[in-house]
Amino acid sequence: FEGSVGALPGRFLAGCHAVVSCLRCDEPGQCSGLQRLLLAAAAQHGVRRFVASDFLPDYRPGLGKAAASLEAHPVLAERMAFCKELVGTDIDVVHVHAGMLLEDVCTFLRVWDGDKRQLQCYGDPEQRFDLSTVAAVATATAAAVMDPRLGDRDEYGTHVCVSSAAVSALEMHQVLSSFAPSALAVGTLGDLVSRIEQARGLERLVLQCQRV
Repeated sequence: FEGSVGALPGRFLAGCHAVVSCLRCDEPGQCSGLQRLLLAAAAQHGVRRFVASDFLPDYRPGLGKAAASLEAHPVLAERMAFCKELVGTDIDVVHVHAGMLLEDVCTFLRVWDGDKRQLQCYGDPEQRFDLSTVAAVATATAAAVMDPRLGDRDEYGTHVCVSSAAVSALEMHQVLSSFAPSALAVGTLGDLVSRIEQARGLERLVLQCQRV
């Protein structure tokens, strides 16, 4: 129904307790616009719970480069504005907080080299970041839909279900080394930026995702 979610037939929404938004979009502003229509349609038909989707990150070179601050980055600013709009209805809005997927770390992001048994880290290896798995996200999403006890509200008033744990590269290395000898390669963020500037195509995209 992408592009026409505002005209969703009532038979699809009437009597529904929850709507899970799974929109992914290609252009900045497109996803939040479609999700606004979906939220309005859900509210019109008495849906009680709305599980909001995240937005497809935009890693195009130069996007946000001229932003005066992190909060002014167009992708983040769009998310923050939409969070404020979500709580303007009578629907309980739930956001599933998912960290970086472990499956992506070991595949697309190429942070873990299974052949060399080497984990690549740029920056402080003791700095923690959110890490999740597909199974954990699925469990948290099911809870967001079915569990009568909603998560705590964030500063925007939306409920939050957490599916991630905070871990560091050093902790990941220790776990990996408990199975077989493993190496931890540590570089600086400057090293990563230099690699991004020299890379092209898919390799450049992968490195940009690592930087984010």
